[in-house]
Amino acid sequence: MIEKLTTEFRFFYSMPHSMRVLLITNMLYAFVLPVVEIFMAAYIMRYFADTSYVAIFQVAMYTGIIITSLTNGFLLKSFKVAHLYSFGILLSGLSMVG
Repeated sequence: MIEKLTTEFRFFYSMPHSMRVLLITNMLYAFVLPVVEIFMAAYIMRYFADTSYVAIFQVAMYTGIIITSLTNGFLLKSFKVAHLYSFGILLSGLSMVG
């Protein structure tokens, strides 16, 4: 197990600096997202006082993840990955604001 982690760590450091920054940013976002989801679910529960709305929210969110992953696969054929990633981060930030 330690050997596998060491290999992954070395591979991570063999990547260019910009890629490491991108991976760390994505990892931090992945760690923060569940906390944001908990507060969103709490808000929905407080506003509607019905657990079915939280369930609908969760199903819609995870269905959206699958749909956007498939869409991203098709878009990668036409656009650079850096442009898609930047657009996705901006869209994600805008969705949290509004």
